[in-house]
Amino acid sequence: MTIQRHTRIIILIVSAILVGRIILLPKLFDTTHSTVILANDGQLLGAKISDDQQWRFPSTDSVCEKFTKALITFEDKRFYQHFGVDPIAMMRACWQFVYHRRVVSGASTLSMQVIRLNRNQQERNIIDKLIEMESAFWLELFHTKREILALYASNAPFGGNVIGIEAASWRYFGRSQHELSWAEAAMLAVLPNQPSLIHLKRNRELLLKKRNSLLKRLHKEGYIDNEEYSLAIDEPLPDEPLPLPQEAPHLLNRIIKSDKGESVTTTIDANLQRAVSTILKLHNEKHRANKIENAACLVAEISNGNILAYVGNVFTPENPVECMSVDIIPAPRSSGSILKPLLYASMLSNGEILPNTLISDTPLHSGGFAPKNYNRTFEGAVSASDVIIKSLNVPSVRMLQSHGIEKFRQLLISCGLSHISHSADHYGLSLILGGAEVSLWDITQTYTSIAQKLQHLPSRRLTLNGDSSAGPDINICNAALWIMTNTLNKVNRPEEELGWQWFESHKNIAWKTGTSYGNRDGWCIGFTSKHIVAVWVGNASGEGRPTLTGIGHAAPIMFEIFNLLPNAEKFDPPEIELREVEVCANSGHLATTRCAQTRTEIIPTIGIESTPCPYCQKITLDQEGHYRVDSRCYQVSQMQHVSRFVLPPIEEWYYKQKHLDYKSLEPLHPAISHNTKQASVAIIYPIAGNEVVATRSLDGKKQGIIFQAVHTTPKQTLFWHVDNNFIGSTTDSHKISWRNVTPGHHKLTVVDMFGNSSSVKFSVPEK
Repeated sequence: MTIQRHTRIIILIVSAILVGRIILLPKLFDTTHSTVILANDGQLLGAKISDDQQWRFPSTDSVCEKFTKALITFEDKRFYQHFGVDPIAMMRACWQFVYHRRVVSGASTLSMQVIRLNRNQQERNIIDKLIEMESAFWLELFHTKREILALYASNAPFGGNVIGIEAASWRYFGRSQHELSWAEAAMLAVLPNQPSLIHLKRNRELLLKKRNSLLKRLHKEGYIDNEEYSLAIDEPLPDEPLPLPQEAPHLLNRIIKSDKGESVTTTIDANLQRAVSTILKLHNEKHRANKIENAACLVAEISNGNILAYVGNVFTPENPVECMSVDIIPAPRSSGSILKPLLYASMLSNGEILPNTLISDTPLHSGGFAPKNYNRTFEGAVSASDVIIKSLNVPSVRMLQSHGIEKFRQLLISCGLSHISHSADHYGLSLILGGAEVSLWDITQTYTSIAQKLQHLPSRRLTLNGDSSAGPDINICNAALWIMTNTLNKVNRPEEELGWQWFESHKNIAWKTGTSYGNRDGWCIGFTSKHIVAVWVGNASGEGRPTLTGIGHAAPIMFEIFNLLPNAEKFDPPEIELREVEVCANSGHLATTRCAQTRTEIIPTIGIESTPCPYCQKITLDQEGHYRVDSRCYQVSQMQHVSRFVLPPIEEWYYKQKHLDYKSLEPLHPAISHNTKQASVAIIYPIAGNEVVATRSLDGKKQGIIFQAVHTTPKQTLFWHVDNNFIGSTTDSHKISWRNVTPGHHKLTVVDMFGNSSSVKFSVPEK
């Protein structure tokens, strides 16, 4: 019983000591690290020095074979045989000390050196040595040999402020430890032995001697053959530490915010990243001549959302600090026209329009908002697809007005545009022209999700580390998205790309540009079934430049980047959601029996419920085709019945200036026209609700306000009234000056000879 009792006591004591030692074991290398970002193939993209100003990369669990063999040969050749302390080495060191009365060689094992590095004590005595020996035993007890090697390699000093094998490999040789030569591995193996003594610019002969001595031992041990040994001996030492790569500085700053002190393997393609950076730099050198200082770009894979290139800003020597610190990619900027395709697709998806439905393109004024097309002209009426292809502003606003601002705002939010944070009233109709802000990241995400949906892939968020979560749900049917994408494929490319459609190898790129108000932002985003490229050009300060446009500055960059990417197949049509129907060739609406010219067109299934053509009419003409007639004035047997495409007067006035083949309605026969009312007169200026100002001559005298109207019948006489006061009449060209201008609210009325009229209300300011 006594023996058993003593045994239990001994076991308890040993257990208590063991548990206590485990609890009291110091945390190994509790220190700050550099933040490191790697490309998808392990190439170093960049690093940020640690808070204590050391190049100390995060610990690695993988040590290259060459360095491992060189290190063990040099420092601890019985590393795999001992248990933290090497008795043979200790006996040798003691005998040498007694015989030579000085330290000839040390007895510290790699395990003991790990403990010494962890304790970070410069001066050590016999007590410290004993502590290291005892701690090395516990280190060996709870860690594998591979882990101990990794601890040493990650925390050993390599001269200056370089800590760890990976940082040293990049600083001295410009590549990873796994790509080191035998000579390079040997040099790094001897450096931690005397890092303060051995320096690239000091004691180079001593460093070379130690390295070559180690190479000789490696050769003797059979690790390297004769040829490898000969080449290694002849290899020179590096001249000085190299700067670390800075291939993606803005991405590095982004990752520091979430993963500071970590080594992050990103989805970036290192070669593509460098090429994209070069392209932006070359274009920026030209842009700076016009004081356009900044540019940014994202390139991503459609299938998984992996970011392949991330250039947050382009470096300019005039503003180096700003360029390096300002990352454009997450910054909210005015969207310009890049949201127009989403409105087009949404209206298609809801059956509100067909692909080529006519949209009015005439002067518009709504609550003080009077949009203008970029070319400052109007087309009268334009197909919905041409609104997107030509990026026309006024018909886009009319489309939003019809669709609903709040409805569109909700769509944008569901598409992942996180900066759409205000109410519909706040944005108003300007929402479609850049009144809202988006980021390059968010808009890339939106169009990536569209491309994923077209391929029946799950929506995936853009990712920098391959850990992609579910992306936004694009609440637009695939048929509408497919039609939208085909429409964007037809957008005319920049001058550098003229004739692109004739080349067999041309890429099927769906793309859209945008230019914000005041020429502050130039956008271009394009996608294929494989990749998406998004580019922003402008000034980070928000300063606009008169020449800055998306088509002129961002689009050429995007196309040049696409030249680096492989060709892609077209998106397959979602046939189950599409219908082939007959539409009016002139209006794009569903054809009726009144439409003289029709064509077949592919539309979303819901489009079969859309509005039939409201523009085509069946009219009756006299035998010569000079007048419109009816049975009251003309013999039925001599009448001819024709179909005619007819636009409202103001649309017609602008439309026929662009379409010389447009034919206006013939006038009514004189015998019946005085009994017939028709919508034949329209006021072009002023626009309803407008505030107008009288013009002045060079001597400062008021010249009045010029009113303008149109009539569908040539040579028609119009009578003009302001507030029921007659001011004159016009024939043929209907312009008239109102000279008795008075401040306040007024009503202009225009009447033709047969009582057809049109009116608008306008105001004149006090000054």
